[in-house]
Amino acid sequence: IKHAIGIVARARGIKDTAEAAGITREALHRALGEKGNPRLSTILGVTRALGLTLKVEASA
Repeated sequence: IKHAIGIVARARGIKDTAEAAGITREALHRALGEKGNPRLSTILGVTRALGLTLKVEASA
């Protein structure tokens, strides 16, 4: 999930994505970097900023 969100964020611009998510560009780089371990709140804020929805469904 982190990797996929990172690809979209970089394609749309890290600076703009970070601003829309309410975090710094540096914090977003750290969170989505190779050794990053983003909080769920960061992932949700970034997905919201990208116009995406993260959805969890019960398995059948």
